[in-house]
Amino acid sequence: MAPGRRLLHLAAPHRTVSLLLLLALGASGCGTRVLNPFAIPAQAISAPPQALRYSLAELPYREYWAGVVMLGDKVGFSHLRLEPTGDGGYLIESEAAMNFRLLGYGKSVHLRARDWVDRELRLRRFQYEYRTDDSIQSQEGEISGGQLHVRIQNSAGETALEQELHGVPVYPSAALNLYPLLQGLYPDASYDYQVYDGQRLTIARVRQHVKSYESSDLFEGDAYKMHTSLGGDTVRTWIDEQGRPALEISSHNLLIAGLESERRARRYLTQGALSKSEKLIDFSLVRSDRRLRQPRSLRYLELALSGLGELQLPASTTRQQCTPGPEPGQAVCRVRVEPHDTQVDTQAAPDPERYLARTLRIPTNHPTLRKLAEEISQRQSWPVPELVQWLQDNIEQKIIDSHTALDVLERGAGECQGHSYLYAALARSLGLPTRVMNGLVYSEQHHGFLYHTWVESWNGASWQAIDPTFGQEHADATHIALLEGDDPDELAPLMTLLGRLQARVLSTEPPPRDSLP
Repeated sequence: MAPGRRLLHLAAPHRTVSLLLLLALGASGCGTRVLNPFAIPAQAISAPPQALRYSLAELPYREYWAGVVMLGDKVGFSHLRLEPTGDGGYLIESEAAMNFRLLGYGKSVHLRARDWVDRELRLRRFQYEYRTDDSIQSQEGEISGGQLHVRIQNSAGETALEQELHGVPVYPSAALNLYPLLQGLYPDASYDYQVYDGQRLTIARVRQHVKSYESSDLFEGDAYKMHTSLGGDTVRTWIDEQGRPALEISSHNLLIAGLESERRARRYLTQGALSKSEKLIDFSLVRSDRRLRQPRSLRYLELALSGLGELQLPASTTRQQCTPGPEPGQAVCRVRVEPHDTQVDTQAAPDPERYLARTLRIPTNHPTLRKLAEEISQRQSWPVPELVQWLQDNIEQKIIDSHTALDVLERGAGECQGHSYLYAALARSLGLPTRVMNGLVYSEQHHGFLYHTWVESWNGASWQAIDPTFGQEHADATHIALLEGDDPDELAPLMTLLGRLQARVLSTEPPPRDSLP
């Protein structure tokens, strides 16, 4: 299996680390859960005499380092450096790195970013490199002619994206702690602007609010407490009198970053690499009130979920039907597994432009993948058994993160996301509409549900759930779909479930079909 998803996000370079983690967490049995809220012993004090305001030329610092702690263990560092470029602008260089262990495997995430901005922090051009384990994806781009131009390079080749800006300025995500300083930082101040989010390949809206002016035993001096909301998540940051982030905490308290010397910050990375902690398993687990025996053979499950918040569950199919519970954020889901020739979904046939499409992670019709798909399927009209068996025989189940299906193929290994991306790329190359599903699956080893990824292929009458990681042509009934998609932006709503989602098994005995709503 593989942990659920890359979660969280911290401001500035720390935010990037946690978004990488959202991808890297696709490797722990496929899941994530949070600890109790981390209470910050802080005390509000009288308001500062005046707003804290700096131009980029006036900033008291040119760089800072921070150590990153995950679930109480030191796992990495982040670094930001700012320097003038001689043309009136500035270069922001940021780096973030984490090493940790998961199910006995070492995991590594690393980002290097270079953003060229004007004196008002507005983005001009950029270069990013994302490295997760041995998989690399790079980006470079610029703003010109009123458009954002991006070029992405990964194992599947190069992809170009363009987006119209409509005259609205865009800032780099590395500027999240700098922008308020240019505007003036004071209690109750609010900021609303747009950044380019390289992780999600989109322009995203940022809202920030300065809550108070505080002192705390966790940092030196006094600091402005600021909440930053971006992509459905909120990060707490304390900005000190020099304009540095003295302390940052992700909304689910998974990651904490605090100012350190370079030597101490880099030492976190070494300690993280040596850590034997498996806290991510506990973090990822959605505990169940009942143990399920032989879950891979289960054909029916009725499950009550709470803590869904505003998440909209996928539309009901013959396989999975979810109805709202008595309270907001609750639902009862019923999953029934039957041979596909007995299931007919009432929804229309899938849109081929969507479910046969090429994406960054699923490079449909890449020559290597298309040739392999044809060899595996031997031109069968329903190639699912051959595809599932080939993945079982040739792709190892290993906690290794991947940017694309080609990464999985080249390594011969991957976690649940990787298996699903490779299956989807092969199936779509054969003209078989396929979608990526994300949700929960029951783990007998951990006695609860973990976040997981699988696929559904259209068999001509219904969506058939297939789990290439488990080798299942019909995914068992413990697969509870929460959302569809393979893009990080589509997966972001999963972050809102961390630490909130609860599951209660209602039944494993199917009622007569005509009694279901």
